[in-house]
Amino acid sequence: MAVENIAKVALVTGGGSGIGRSICLRLALKQHKILVVDLNLKAAQETVSEIINNGGHAEAYAVDVSDNSQVLALFKSIKEQHAVDILVNNAGIAHIGNIEQTSESDLDLLYKINVK
Repeated sequence: MAVENIAKVALVTGGGSGIGRSICLRLALKQHKILVVDLNLKAAQETVSEIINNGGHAEAYAVDVSDNSQVLALFKSIKEQHAVDILVNNAGIAHIGNIEQTSESDLDLLYKINVK
């Protein structure tokens, strides 16, 4: 796939594994360049390798989406190189238990990652 054939640039948070990785791979099939963002850089790089090995274009980035300063710095950096056409805000965590079993720090973390 040549660079001029890139349809759009898609940024996917949580793209290093699970549903996020599947989203990245599916978007890459549509000839989009994929910006794989994940807390785990190695996992993001594995997704990028799979995309590139299948003829696509992708880049890996590590960021903790619960840290607003990291997110802002990442987007500033990416904006200098790419115009992002598609944003898939997929990063998230789960917590098992009811509200009475959940500590305040766990609730704060769930909110920072899943909502904020």
